[in-house]
Amino acid sequence: MQSRFGQGLMQRIRHGHSQSAEVAAQTMAPKCRPSGQGGMHHGTFKATARRKGEWKEDWNEMLADPLNRAIVVEWDATLNHRLPDHVDEMLGQIRSDMWRLQRDLSLPSQPFKDAVEVLDSGGTAVKSSLRRRQMELSRQIKENIQDLMSESYARAEGERGPGMDVRQKQVIHDQVSHNGPDMFRKASDFLTGELDGLLEHLREQLAALEHDVLVALERAMVLTCAHADEMKALQRLRDACASSVAGALSDISAIAAQCQELSELASAKEAAVRVDNATDDGATDESAEIPHECFCPITQSIMSDPVSTADGHTYERASIEKWLEENTTSPVTGLHLTNRTLIPNHSLRKIIGDLGLS
Repeated sequence: MQSRFGQGLMQRIRHGHSQSAEVAAQTMAPKCRPSGQGGMHHGTFKATARRKGEWKEDWNEMLADPLNRAIVVEWDATLNHRLPDHVDEMLGQIRSDMWRLQRDLSLPSQPFKDAVEVLDSGGTAVKSSLRRRQMELSRQIKENIQDLMSESYARAEGERGPGMDVRQKQVIHDQVSHNGPDMFRKASDFLTGELDGLLEHLREQLAALEHDVLVALERAMVLTCAHADEMKALQRLRDACASSVAGALSDISAIAAQCQELSELASAKEAAVRVDNATDDGATDESAEIPHECFCPITQSIMSDPVSTADGHTYERASIEKWLEENTTSPVTGLHLTNRTLIPNHSLRKIIGDLGLS
């Protein structure tokens, strides 16, 4: 179980760790240079700080990107594949146990059909909830970073008078360079808390589903069975179903224990993940309905055939192919790409399809 749920996550965190020192030096440092030394214009810098890091470019997204690429991709696999598959296995086992009990106790089949419908409908709702949570996660990481940076934004925006350009930029530089480890430790703790909360909610949903299935089964049995011996059999069935579902729910507790690995790995990553070179000059998606990951950074349109380049950013295939015909750099970061290989992003394509956007 630990290898099944933890291996990919560990690889992602190691990836973020290996590149963190380089991206920290390369991302914010140029922006924080004095205006006369090639740094960002002091007015633009102050305007961005006044808007809490969001104006012509989004500093919060830049800061959150290493965490997104190191952790959230694995969360996508966990929330969109592993956990839903595990829920399907649990529901399948419960369904099988119910039909076995129906046969063993020679009870009418219609009440069991009604209960299975409740089980299947509830299972679909549980998996839909997991998908929605995965889509919200990336935006919440950015919002968490913005909250952690808010005090520094306010201090930078408040600088006035001679030397203001140097002082306001020093505030942001110190926050990212010196306080970055603590800031990203808090962001990692936030991720851990979100995962713990999600698993607890999943347990509550499955417990509620157990109750709904048993109520539906009992109601149907009362309507179809009037004999005392059958009602006694119903009580035995209720006890057996409750025991079966309780055993299945214990598996979710095991998953929660394995996901504690995230907390331990996040602590080890305390001084590692800071900022990334990836900037999006086209501003972020303001829609509360469509996640910004669904939009191509080049066309700002929803992607139908998303592919990833060597640096991990995703684009619409036709747009990035046209770009690469004349360029060897990333459209997002401006850095040289080590190769022009395009890899289909199946996870994002599935998400776009599930939202009905393709």
